[in-house]
Amino acid sequence: MKFSYYYLPNSLVEKKMLPSDFAVAAFLYSMAQAYGNKNLYGIYVKVKQTTIAEACGISVESVARATKRLITSGVIISRERCVKANRHLGTYTYTLAEIGSRFFRVDRKAAKRLTAKELRCYCAFCKCKQNSSKMFFHSYSDLAKMLGMKRSELMAIVDKLISLKVIHKRYQVTSCGDFGENRYYVFEFVTGHIRKKCKKRTAAQSGPHKTHNPATPRKSLNLHKFYHHLGNLSRGYVKNCEKNRAGPHFMFNGRGNFDRSYL
Repeated sequence: MKFSYYYLPNSLVEKKMLPSDFAVAAFLYSMAQAYGNKNLYGIYVKVKQTTIAEACGISVESVARATKRLITSGVIISRERCVKANRHLGTYTYTLAEIGSRFFRVDRKAAKRLTAKELRCYCAFCKCKQNSSKMFFHSYSDLAKMLGMKRSELMAIVDKLISLKVIHKRYQVTSCGDFGENRYYVFEFVTGHIRKKCKKRTAAQSGPHKTHNPATPRKSLNLHKFYHHLGNLSRGYVKNCEKNRAGPHFMFNGRGNFDRSYL
């Protein structure tokens, strides 16, 4: 795929539809944003029904029925099929409604790992999360009412999403010791790379340093330089002392300034 994310309109989650219909619509939107084009009615893409069925985990007949229901609900504007030169039917071209100003982002890697029911719940969580914190704190009752499913069924799907490491559940404890509203974080899958480990180079391979004698250890070389400079300073100090024997203020010149010539 060209992009790691695709966008879905908020109205797709708010509409009451079957999980298979939602999975087909989400896959068509993802393909249209990656490989489709725009026209006067919306965005269109050419996809085989077998490809949709394989991606959504349903049969080809279920894909045909789902696309008909999506046309009725207004998600798919048109579905066209051309005739080839050999008089065989070609691939369907689907025209989808344009995404408006209200939309949310879905991770492709996470969507590929989910079934139709899990994908619908995951997309609802992506819609509810905040853009900055990637977090939402809706209750099970509110989410079940939004998705039109039972509370127990939603809790089982949430546990499955947590086990797949798609979302993370954080328990909130109030100051009284009671459990408050749970917070959920939607993970983002970041594409990384493995850095190749550098080959270790020995002293013989790297070659001798310009200022380093191979016969002399580096530590002793530094000490040798230190004592050499210290000896030069001490000899210069003695010479200045011999020049200025005029009294205890031999470190000052005639103008009263400090004589730094011995440094």
